[in-house]
Amino acid sequence: MARSKKYSSSVKTGATIKTGILVVLIVGSCVGYLWLKKEINTLAATIRMRDLRLRQVREANEKMTPQLATLMDPDSLEHKVKQMHLGLALPDISHVWRLPEPATAATANAPGGTLGMPKGMELAAQKAVPIQ
Repeated sequence: MARSKKYSSSVKTGATIKTGILVVLIVGSCVGYLWLKKEINTLAATIRMRDLRLRQVREANEKMTPQLATLMDPDSLEHKVKQMHLGLALPDISHVWRLPEPATAATANAPGGTLGMPKGMELAAQKAVPIQ
């Protein structure tokens, strides 16, 4: 009879250990699931905020595009210079230096070094040298 009791207590210990491991695994899975759901919600909120900011920036860009075009217009700039009495004027043509573009790998490989320009344009491209 003593053996029977001893055997039954060892079975209870093994079952208890298995049950404990199973409970730890289930609880760990639940905690991991909840943590991942929290991360998903946080990332979704971040994406919504950034998407809203992107829309605002695009709208501001669309509103400012005509203003930029107006500010870059040469006639508008000349009018503002005269209005502010800055005394600025266009430079003499003798003060303007036109520099040729540096050669790149693409121009070196192209026939004639002109990136496949039509024949008439090659001559114009070769004449673009500094004016002295």
